[in-house]
Amino acid sequence: MFGRAFRGNPDLPLLCSLGDSNDETKKAVKTAIFRERTIQKPQKPRVAQTPQDALVLALNETGRADSAKMEALLGRPREEFCRR
Repeated sequence: MFGRAFRGNPDLPLLCSLGDSNDETKKAVKTAIFRERTIQKPQKPRVAQTPQDALVLALNETGRADSAKMEALLGRPREEFCRR
């Protein structure tokens, strides 16, 4: 896309990331960053596959082993995944 003008420039990959080129048509199009939001707010996980995953997610969100949060993430009662 930029030919020989920028060859060897350490910023060439960054420059190339700003556009998508088509070698057949010899045309370039601006990438999505110019026409839409590409960064979104982090989304909290709504499900966990294992009790270990649920524990990690609960610890990250609440700072403790929150069994109610773990129940919600796993979609099953505490008795099925927690031993006393």
